[in-house]
Amino acid sequence: MIAIAGPILIIGAAVLLWYMLPKQGRPHRWATAPVLQSLIPTVIVGMFATGLVLTIFSM
Repeated sequence: MIAIAGPILIIGAAVLLWYMLPKQGRPHRWATAPVLQSLIPTVIVGMFATGLVLTIFSM
């Protein structure tokens, strides 16, 4: 199960990052909320780091 969870978290972080990137020169509406401005990058980095650790741990 750990071997599957790691890559899923890495892919999820990449998808979330792509989803939150500015489109047509305008930031995503969630990225303009004061609370979410710091929470979204923290979640993306946390998902990627956790997925990387789980992937390495399962090898």
